[in-house]
Amino acid sequence: MTNTRPHVALDGHYSITETASLLQVDPSTIHRWVRSGYMKKKSYRHSKRPFIQGLEIIKIFNACN
Repeated sequence: MTNTRPHVALDGHYSITETASLLQVDPSTIHRWVRSGYMKKKSYRHSKRPFIQGLEIIKIFNACN
């Protein structure tokens, strides 16, 4: 995990891969955090593709640092 606070828009939508890159962790870590309830994901209505809101990224960053 990075020690530098990620620069994200709090209401922005970030893919699993983008979220992992911002936090400098593996995408499987993001999936594990979502499954265990540490991080919330949402999905677009039309495509059902998952995304993580910027606020969730900041919350997990603050919890781990």
